Amino acid sequence: MLDSLPHLCPSDFPPLTRGRLRTLQVNLGRLCNQQCLHCHVAAGPRRTEVMAAEILDLVMDIHERPRFEAAILNVG
Repeated sequence: MLDSLPHLCPSDFPPLTRGRLRTLQVNLGRLCNQQCLHCHVAAGPRRTEVMAAEILDLVMDIHERPRFEAAILNVG
């Protein structure tokens, strides 16, 4: 394992700060009618994983909060 402590030492690099969360992106499953090589979730027509209805309900509850400027729901 590589020693990461030297990378955590203080430096002159400006500190990172987190901005406001503005976009909600959710992958609803891995079933897709296409099978693109660049797909970050390896979706395809033979995949069967889909989000459970209970989880989708929770996602929709979060989506209805007014803090998001955009919501992206990816089917595959």
